[in-house]
Parts: sequence; structure tokens; C-alpha cells
Amino acid sequence: MLPRIEFEIQDGNLGLLPSLGEGVQVKLGIASQGPTNTPIALTSPKGAADTFGSGPLVEACAIAFAQGAGTIYGVRVQQSAAGVAGAITKTGTGTGDLALTGSSPLDSYELLVKIVGEGENLAAGATFQHSLDGGKTFSPVLAVPVSGTYVIPDSGVTLTFSDGPSGVSFRQGDTYTASCTAPAYTLSELNAAITGLFAEGSLRYAFVHVVGAATPTIAAGVDARLGEAEASFRFIWALLEAADDPDNTLRTTWANFASVRVQVGAGYADAVSPLSGRVHKRPVAWVHAGRRAARPIEEDVGRYASGPVRGVVRLYRDESLTPGLDEAGFVTMRTFTGVGGFYLTQGRMKAPAGSDFDLDQYRGVMDMGCTVLYQAGLRYVNESIRVNGASGHILEREARRIESYVQSQVRTALKGKVSVDADTDEPAVYVTVDRSVNLLSSRTLEFDIGIVPLGYAKVVRFRVGFRNPRLLPVAA
Repeated sequence: MLPRIEFEIQDGNLGLLPSLGEGVQVKLGIASQGPTNTPIALTSPKGAADTFGSGPLVEACAIAFAQGAGTIYGVRVQQSAAGVAGAITKTGTGTGDLALTGSSPLDSYELLVKIVGEGENLAAGATFQHSLDGGKTFSPVLAVPVSGTYVIPDSGVTLTFSDGPSGVSFRQGDTYTASCTAPAYTLSELNAAITGLFAEGSLRYAFVHVVGAATPTIAAGVDARLGEAEASFRFIWALLEAADDPDNTLRTTWANFASVRVQVGAGYADAVSPLSGRVHKRPVAWVHAGRRAARPIEEDVGRYASGPVRGVVRLYRDESLTPGLDEAGFVTMRTFTGVGGFYLTQGRMKAPAGSDFDLDQYRGVMDMGCTVLYQAGLRYVNESIRVNGASGHILEREARRIESYVQSQVRTALKGKVSVDADTDEPAVYVTVDRSVNLLSSRTLEFDIGIVPLGYAKVVRFRVGFRNPRLLPVAA
């Protein structure tokens, strides 16, 4: 053999952690353009609009970015039901009319059209303004087209003005109002989008936000897909939106649904669109999704010290004034007496009574721990492990070495996210190899893992009273 120098460069000795997807979310929803059933990375409201055009998916992304969310994977769901333009209600004395013929709304709108400048007929130069948020914001003053047809940009709404049979067709102050509903998808279409998402196995994200009002049937379908993901060692949860129904209806409708991986937002809020500046009524789930992604996974989304949410100008239901839905397991929003701003109540999961996973921070921390454990466990698949020659059980020093490696991986990932060991000040994560298993016969390496989460002050109680120093007991 010729004398020489050889190198064998080893890899994996630094124990680097895999991407854990903290702060990254997926949004599945309806949009006016872009590929369907394919996750696209987005980092800004403009990027969302450039990719997906208009619609609930785009607006939900924009509101999440406004709350401080980072990367969002947007998935356009193919919808079978087009948006619906409601019936026009006219107020005023002009004889002209307005119709929404050919309209296919891209989102939910509260349409308001008002005549600003009078016109005898379409050719007489009448002017108008339109609003898609019920009059909270208006377009510039526009001329009523001689053709009578005006398309509101990026909305799918077409206004068709027509002359009256006699008299002045368009009088100043005349208004036309209508409610428009957004397009909708079926569970089958949503499943196709989830399948497309799961096909991209390299993506890392913490949770999935399904944009659009859901039912318990849809929730059960999503829960089943999350179970599939867990079986494939992808640990995620989902945020859904309840319909805009009264509290009693929501409690009844969702009474029989429970899941440790699904949370449901209830209630609506007026939120400013970062794209259009309009103020639309939106599900509180949209706000929650942004705040959850923007804050560390171990932080309660209702933490007062993190400040109020951004861009919300009104709550349609306030959990502090009409409590009940939080206790029923819904994500809600609230105010605090004597201070301004709007806050999330807490990150409720739709978990059954007694579950450890009633709050999304517990779900998220456990999912993060399981992700790291999976990667650490791969290190020992088909690994040669020494056993005690007398018993066939794992050799003690081998067990300790393996425990040290796995424990260090999880502790590194969860540092600051869980409680600490009182003696070592290390994260309170405890890994034990089961010494009772006969490794020779079972060929199974078994672990017991214990994680001590953070505690959360849900009630702050003061005991206060006057004190007279002269009446205090004298120390012996």
C-alpha cells in the first residue's frame, strides 16, 4: 500500500436543528387568479395581490401581515360556487335604476352607491360614488357612464345604471345598497388544496388557516387530514372560522365537535384592509392568525403586555361584555375596562374537556418538541447499540449517551419556551430510555419524554387593605 493521507469528512456532529416552521402559516382560500392547490410563499400584502389578485385569501394574508406575520404560504382553493350579488335597495326620488347584472363578487361586500351630482338621464352627466364597505370609505366622485355600465375595479361587481321612464333619473342623495357574498368552496375542493399542500413535503409551517366560514362537517374533514399529517410526522394544527351567527346558535352548532388540532374563531370585527384602505367586517380568526404567527409560539395571544391588535376599529361581539364563547372553546376578541384597543381573549383550541391542549401555545410547543424528537429519533434507526451481555437490555452507558443526545436536541429547540429545571436552570425537558425493554428480542428503542410547559396567569388577584403600623403584632 502506498503511504498517503486520507480524509473522511463527517457530517451531523453539530446537532443542528431542522427548520421548525415557527411563525409560518398556510392560508387556504379563494382568490381571483393564480394556480390552484399549490402553495406559494408570500412575504407582503403586495406580493399576495400580485400572485392571487383579489378575494378573501388575499385580504386575509394582508391583515395577517399587518399584525406582524412573516412568511405565509398561500394556497388558492378552486371554488365551485360563485359570489352572489344581492338585491338592490333604492332610497331616493330619482326615477332611474341600478342593477348588478353580470356581477360575480370576489369577496363579501356591503355595496353602497350614492348619487352626488344630478342628471336628467345617462347622457346628462350625473356623478356618483361607490363604497364596498357600507359607506365607511368611498371612491372618488365618478361620472355615470353614458353606456350605464361601470365595473368596480378588482371586485367582480358591475354597476348597470338605467334611465327612468320619466322625470329626473338620478337625483342628488339617491342611494342604492346591496349585500354581496363571497365565493364558496366544497369540502372536496378544500381537500384537494390540502392534498396539494401536503405534497410539498419540504415546507415547514406551524398551522393552517382555512379562510372562509366553516361548518362542523368541514372541521371534521380538516381534523382527519391533520391526523394524516401527524401519522406522517408532520405536526401542525388548523384555524377555522365560524359563521356570523348568534352566540347560542354557535354553541349549539358546534356542541358535538371536538379536536386537539383544530381551533375555531367566533365573532367578527371591522378591520382596515392594508390593500384598499376599506374597512370590512372580517372574522376575528383573520386577526388571530396574524397575531399568532407574529408572536413566539409559547406566548399567549391574549398577553396584554404585547399590546392591542392592529387595524381593528370595531368589535361586533366583545367577549368581556357577552362572555360564553371562550368557555365553549372558541377563539374570541375582547376589550379591557378603562383602556383602549382590542385584544384576543386567548388561543382556545376546540379540545375536549380535560385535554392538555386547550390553548394553542400548548399545541404549538408540543408540536415543536415532536418535530425535533422525530429528527433526533432518525439518528438511531438501524443503529448498532450495545446491550448488557447478561440481560440483553441496553447497556447503561449507552442509554445515558443516547438520552444526552436526544435531550440536548429538544432542550435547544425549546429553550425559553418551557419551564426550567430548578437545579440546572436548563429547559425542563426530560428524556429517559426504557431500560426494561429487551433490545435483542424486541429490536425497539423506547423513550419516555417529559416536558414541563410554562404557566400562564389567567387570573391576577390582589389582596389589599389599609394598615396601621401601631396595630401590627410585635415580634417576640
